Amino acid sequence: PGAQTVTVAPVPGDLRSAQGIVPTVRGDVAVRWDIAGDAMNLAVTAPPGTKVVTRVPAGITPGEIRVTHR
Repeated sequence: PGAQTVTVAPVPGDLRSAQGIVPTVRGDVAVRWDIAGDAMNLAVTAPPGTKVVTRVPAGITPGEIRVTHR
């Protein structure tokens, strides 16, 4: 409720990278990811006090995962 927790779980399909912004009642959540080799790098910016849960798709190695709040 109220975007207290957001889950970021990219499903890349044929894409090698993507980015976007999702508005929530607490403020915008910005997500950017790219696949380098077999690793997914993921960056999330969320409003203060928002819990961020990240998930990397099966078969892809987690690379750098960075979550910031502002």
